[in-house]
Amino acid sequence: IMNSDEVQFILAEAAVKGLISGDADAYYRNGISLSMERWGIPDSKINPYLAQAIIALPGDNNGKLVKIADQKWLALFMVASEAYLDIRRTQLPNIFNNGLLTTYPFPLRFIYPGAELGQNVDAYNAGVATLSPPLDNQFSKMWLLQ
Repeated sequence: IMNSDEVQFILAEAAVKGLISGDADAYYRNGISLSMERWGIPDSKINPYLAQAIIALPGDNNGKLVKIADQKWLALFMVASEAYLDIRRTQLPNIFNNGLLTTYPFPLRFIYPGAELGQNVDAYNAGVATLSPPLDNQFSKMWLLQ
């Protein structure tokens, strides 16, 4: 299940990448509006926010993707797993150059629940064996990232 604002941001990204037809700016602005409405912000505050020059999508596709990712990240504030997966997928918004990630690297995956060891040890061991390196921690790469 997805929020309508998230769908609009996904459509905006797809339009920028040429995967669908449609107006990326319209999808982007709809996403912002729907997100703000969901958070209880009145139209009297949404419209001036959207009118700011800093909200406009730039002319280049990379810049557009950055703006879309920033607003999507704000919209997904209380949907941490989606925000995490988007950051891992796109590396946007660029939180990686803040100095902290050199000390605290960005996790690549969720570790398996502890109950798996007691309830499903064979499948747990088989799953861990596919990781690189084969350790059940947040920094081992799963098949998708190898």
